[in-house]
Amino acid sequence: MDIIKASSAKEISQLGVIHMSACPPHYQNLLYEKSETPDGDKLESLKGKIFNYNNLEAISCAVFSLFYHKLDYYSNNFLFRQYIHNMKKIGEGVNGIVISVDFENTRNLFLLKGSTKEDLSHELSVGLNVANLTRREIPNFAFVYGGFDCEPFIDSDNPINICGIGEDKIKYVMYEYIDSSVTLAEFIATNSRIEDVISLYIQAILSVLYANQRFKFTHYDLHDQNVLVRDVSQDSFQIKYSYKSIDYYVKSWNIATIIDYGLSYYEKDGESRTSHTV
Repeated sequence: MDIIKASSAKEISQLGVIHMSACPPHYQNLLYEKSETPDGDKLESLKGKIFNYNNLEAISCAVFSLFYHKLDYYSNNFLFRQYIHNMKKIGEGVNGIVISVDFENTRNLFLLKGSTKEDLSHELSVGLNVANLTRREIPNFAFVYGGFDCEPFIDSDNPINICGIGEDKIKYVMYEYIDSSVTLAEFIATNSRIEDVISLYIQAILSVLYANQRFKFTHYDLHDQNVLVRDVSQDSFQIKYSYKSIDYYVKSWNIATIIDYGLSYYEKDGESRTSHTV
């Protein structure tokens, strides 16, 4: 199992990914006690703090550094199966299946996306280079913790055999779990307040415009199944967006969260990045 994490200091040449040095001290202090294993209670406490980018990066560092620290002693597949439990298929699309997993005793922290038909390297690249960096400023993109190569599932309806024994490998992308959410389509079908729906559409539009302004980003598959509505608060709040030197404030009770970056386009270092260039 080859691992790519969101905070890797190395350049992943095939993805063009360069990130901060792995697990800065302030991230380690958030999560670690005396051992190399992240404290489960601290992971649980950070899980709900969705607005803090440092918390998301800290979780990524903690989880993926486990594998790096112990590779000399254990096999990759053994480590994965030691810490990842309770794998359940929760969705399936053109580009693969989505699996919910538990890390140690922490539930609803990760989603795994894997495909035996498509190489998810580009989706991982978009997550690390666009979605995560945009998430520093606005809350409307699902965070990508990292990714890894591992043996594929045999039965997509019962994916408990991930990282088994074999030579063939596929790419898995590890997304944040969007807790208390429904698709935009489901939300519209069950919600009668037009102001809620308008707010979510404006959030999606402004967040894509913001990402386009920074990275020339285009989603190319943005529809009401690829936007999740995250239930946040009974009280209204304001989300700030900056576009073309103008600040916009959107009132809402929910957060529109964009997912599924497999067909997206962006530019990095003056070069176009599409699903055909990885």
